[in-house]
Amino acid sequence: MKKKLVVFPALFCLLLLIGCSKSTEVKDNYTSFYIAIANNSSFDVTELVISMVGIEDIQQISVLAEGEISQRFEFQLPPEPSGNIPICYGDYDGSYLQNSEEMYIGIILPNTNILVRINDDGYTVEDVGN
Repeated sequence: MKKKLVVFPALFCLLLLIGCSKSTEVKDNYTSFYIAIANNSSFDVTELVISMVGIEDIQQISVLAEGEISQRFEFQLPPEPSGNIPICYGDYDGSYLQNSEEMYIGIILPNTNILVRINDDGYTVEDVGN
Protein backbone atom coordinates (compact mmCIF):
# COMPACT_ATOMS: atom_id res chain seq x y z
CA MET A 1 0.00 0.00 0.00
CA LYS A 2 2.84 2.40 0.81
CA LYS A 3 4.39 1.75 -2.62
CA LYS A 4 1.13 2.79 -4.28
CA LEU A 5 1.02 5.98 -2.22
CA VAL A 6 4.53 6.90 -3.39
CA VAL A 7 4.15 5.79 -7.02
CA PHE A 8 0.85 7.57 -7.69
CA PRO A 9 2.06 11.09 -6.76
CA ALA A 10 5.32 10.50 -8.65
CA LEU A 11 3.45 9.46 -11.80
CA PHE A 12 1.06 12.37 -11.44
CA CYS A 13 3.97 14.83 -11.20
CA LEU A 14 5.65 13.21 -14.22
CA LEU A 15 2.47 13.53 -16.31
CA LEU A 16 2.05 17.13 -15.20
CA LEU A 17 5.63 17.97 -16.21
CA ILE A 18 5.27 16.28 -19.60
CA GLY A 19 1.99 18.10 -20.28
CA CYS A 20 3.42 21.48 -19.29
CA SER A 21 6.53 21.08 -21.40
CA LYS A 22 4.41 20.58 -24.54
CA SER A 23 2.15 23.57 -23.95
CA THR A 24 4.27 25.98 -25.99
CA GLU A 25 6.34 25.51 -29.09
CA VAL A 26 9.74 27.17 -28.90
CA LYS A 27 11.88 27.86 -31.98
CA ASP A 28 15.23 29.57 -31.43
CA ASN A 29 14.04 31.08 -28.13
CA TYR A 30 10.84 32.33 -29.79
CA THR A 31 7.46 31.12 -28.59
CA SER A 32 4.88 30.36 -31.29
CA PHE A 33 1.34 31.60 -30.70
CA TYR A 34 -1.56 30.60 -32.97
CA ILE A 35 -4.87 32.35 -33.49
CA ALA A 36 -7.85 31.66 -35.74
CA ILE A 37 -10.97 33.80 -36.09
CA ALA A 38 -14.50 32.40 -36.50
CA ASN A 39 -17.39 34.61 -37.59
CA ASN A 40 -20.41 33.38 -35.65
CA SER A 41 -22.31 36.64 -36.11
CA SER A 42 -25.25 37.52 -38.34
CA PHE A 43 -23.08 39.86 -40.43
CA ASP A 44 -19.92 39.72 -42.48
CA VAL A 45 -16.80 40.84 -40.65
CA THR A 46 -14.58 43.12 -42.75
CA GLU A 47 -11.25 44.86 -42.44
CA LEU A 48 -10.12 42.59 -39.62
CA VAL A 49 -6.61 43.37 -38.35
CA ILE A 50 -4.87 41.42 -35.59
CA SER A 51 -1.39 41.83 -34.13
CA MET A 52 0.59 40.87 -31.05
CA VAL A 53 2.30 43.49 -28.90
CA GLY A 54 6.06 42.99 -29.22
CA ILE A 55 5.96 41.74 -32.82
CA GLU A 56 5.81 43.79 -35.99
CA ASP A 57 3.70 41.17 -37.84
CA ILE A 58 0.13 42.20 -38.63
CA GLN A 59 -2.45 39.80 -40.04
CA GLN A 60 -5.33 41.17 -42.09
CA ILE A 61 -8.55 39.69 -43.41
CA SER A 62 -10.59 41.68 -45.92
CA VAL A 63 -13.85 39.76 -45.49
CA LEU A 64 -14.82 36.93 -43.16
CA ALA A 65 -18.34 35.86 -44.14
CA GLU A 66 -20.99 34.58 -41.72
CA GLY A 67 -20.07 31.10 -40.49
CA GLU A 68 -16.55 31.26 -41.93
CA ILE A 69 -13.34 30.47 -40.01
CA SER A 70 -10.01 32.02 -40.93
CA GLN A 71 -6.80 30.14 -41.35
CA ARG A 72 -4.66 29.68 -38.26
CA PHE A 73 -2.18 32.56 -38.01
CA GLU A 74 1.19 32.14 -36.31
CA PHE A 75 2.94 34.82 -34.30
CA GLN A 76 6.47 34.13 -33.04
CA LEU A 77 7.07 36.15 -29.90
CA PRO A 78 10.70 36.75 -28.98
CA PRO A 79 11.83 36.43 -25.39
CA GLU A 80 11.05 39.50 -23.34
CA PRO A 81 13.48 42.27 -24.24
CA SER A 82 15.71 43.74 -21.58
CA GLY A 83 14.93 47.17 -20.20
CA ASN A 84 11.44 48.62 -20.11
CA ILE A 85 8.96 45.96 -21.16
CA PRO A 86 5.46 47.16 -22.04
CA ILE A 87 2.81 45.81 -19.67
CA CYS A 88 0.87 44.45 -22.64
CA TYR A 89 3.84 42.52 -24.15
CA GLY A 90 2.47 39.38 -25.83
CA ASP A 91 -1.18 40.49 -25.79
CA TYR A 92 -3.32 40.44 -28.94
CA ASP A 93 -4.66 43.73 -30.23
CA GLY A 94 -7.03 44.10 -33.17
CA SER A 95 -10.07 45.64 -34.77
CA TYR A 96 -12.73 44.84 -37.36
CA LEU A 97 -15.89 46.24 -38.92
CA GLN A 98 -19.19 44.52 -38.26
CA ASN A 99 -22.41 45.94 -39.69
CA SER A 100 -20.50 49.21 -40.40
CA GLU A 101 -19.47 49.55 -36.75
CA GLU A 102 -15.82 49.40 -35.67
CA MET A 103 -15.19 46.77 -33.01
CA TYR A 104 -12.01 46.05 -31.05
CA ILE A 105 -10.24 42.89 -29.92
CA GLY A 106 -7.99 42.86 -26.89
CA ILE A 107 -6.79 39.56 -25.49
CA ILE A 108 -4.60 39.73 -22.41
CA LEU A 109 -2.09 36.93 -21.72
CA PRO A 110 -3.40 34.61 -24.45
CA ASN A 111 -2.89 30.87 -24.48
CA THR A 112 -0.61 29.63 -27.26
CA ASN A 113 -3.41 28.33 -29.50
CA ILE A 114 -6.76 30.11 -29.43
CA LEU A 115 -9.92 30.53 -31.46
CA VAL A 116 -11.70 33.89 -31.34
CA ARG A 117 -15.43 33.56 -32.01
CA ILE A 118 -16.94 36.84 -33.18
CA ASN A 119 -20.68 37.04 -32.47
CA ASP A 120 -23.32 39.77 -32.63
CA ASP A 121 -22.45 41.01 -29.12
CA GLY A 122 -18.63 41.01 -29.36
CA TYR A 123 -16.35 38.00 -29.15
CA THR A 124 -15.33 35.05 -27.01
CA VAL A 125 -11.93 33.38 -26.74
CA GLU A 126 -11.52 29.62 -26.69
CA ASP A 127 -8.32 27.72 -25.88
CA VAL A 128 -7.94 24.99 -28.49
CA GLY A 129 -4.76 23.46 -27.03
CA ASN A 130 -1.87 22.31 -29.16
